[in-house]
Order: sequence, then C-alpha cells, then structure tokens
Amino acid sequence: MAGLERSDEILELPDTHNVGQLTQTQWMHKGLDYYNSKQYRNALDAFEQAAQLDTNSIMPYYCMSLAQFMLGAFSEALAALEKAIQIQTDYVKAYIGKAIVLKKLQRYQEALAVCDYAIQLDPGNALVHTIKGKILYASDNHEEAVRAFEQALQLYLAHNSDFTATAVFYELGNYLYNLKSYENALSAYEQVIQLEPDYDKVYVQKGRTLFALNRYEEARDAYYHNKTQIVGKLAPYSWGWDKNQPKILER
Repeated sequence: MAGLERSDEILELPDTHNVGQLTQTQWMHKGLDYYNSKQYRNALDAFEQAAQLDTNSIMPYYCMSLAQFMLGAFSEALAALEKAIQIQTDYVKAYIGKAIVLKKLQRYQEALAVCDYAIQLDPGNALVHTIKGKILYASDNHEEAVRAFEQALQLYLAHNSDFTATAVFYELGNYLYNLKSYENALSAYEQVIQLEPDYDKVYVQKGRTLFALNRYEEARDAYYHNKTQIVGKLAPYSWGWDKNQPKILER
C-alpha cells in the first residue's frame, strides 16, 4: 500500500509530556512521523489516539489500515478500511486499500468486486485498473488480467506521468511479458525509457521482449544499450548465435 507524506501545513508538535492534550491533527502528525520512520506500531497507536478524538474523521482510520497492513494485521486493516468507507462512501483510496488487503487474504472475488465499484466511482483511475489486473493475474484469470493492464496503460499514457510512474510501467511490463502479451509489454518498457532513460534494467527486459517478438537485431541492441553497466551486473543472459537462428544461452 502507498506510503504517507507529512503535510507542510501541519504545525510542529508541541514540546509537551502531557500527550493527553494533543489534538487530533497533532496525533496524526505524530503518526505520520512514526509511519515514515517505519515505526508502524507507534504509528498505529498514534492514529488510534486520533480516531478516538473524532470517530467521524476518515483519515485516522485510513492511516490505521496502512500501519496495520505493514504490521501484517490484515483483518484489522480490513476493518479499519470498512470504517473509513462507512464515513466517506466515495473515498476511492479506501476501496483501493480494501482490494489490496482482500487480495492479500486471497479473497479474490471480493477484491475484484471492490475494484469494479471503485472504477464506477473513478473510471479514469489507472491505479485501480492496475490493482484489478494484479488480482486477476493472482487468481489465474490471465486474459482478463491483460485487458485490465492494457486499460491501465492507456490511462497512464493519457495523463502526465510523474517519476512514480516509472516503476509502475516497469512492473506492468513484467506482468504483460509473463502473460505473453509482448507488444503491450514492449509499450510499457518504452514508456519507462521515455520517463527515465537511465533506468538500466528496463533494457534487459526490453531485449527479452523483442527477442520473443523475433525482432532479434533490435533485441541485441537493447540488451547492449549500456554495456558497461548492464552486462555482468543486471543481465541474466548472454547472447549466442547459431547460424541464422538466434538463441539465448544461460550463463
């Protein structure tokens, strides 16, 4: 699940030993500090304190679910997300979190239903389609997974992607490659390169994909795009040529 960032608009915590006097905003601030420091148990305690001060505020419950997820308390995370959704029924991030938790619990059909509802709320949310694709992939619905990933790719490409999209496209490319959807995998890898040309490991994956498409010379060029950094460090294969039929030989 996605990490959290502190807001610059939240004031610094007061220097006080009487934590019972902290406001909900201050408890949230304290929880975010702990969460970003990977002190998830302390973060959870702070978020729970914030929730007690206003049981109709969505963010403490949503943040509780993130900390609980990181602690492996998936059933508790699900309950917190249910509470968040009860408070604000159109909060798409809570539905995304719920789908992720249900996937972790291998409750795939429920997770897919949550994704479909989230898509109804926000049809242009590429992340929802990505999560749906992962759930479909995990539940062996591979053809449907490809369609979900294709939709996610279209949505990501339709919007201005920031740096976080690089890893998303790379991951999508790997999923699509494993599903033998090579053209779509290649499209995802090309987007990675466009966003971050120095993302070295993508060239290995691009080479593998081009090889699968029988585009052998392009595959070799991609594989050796940055030979000094890739060969011997990132590349899992070396190239061998047998007459007119190229093949990959494992080292």
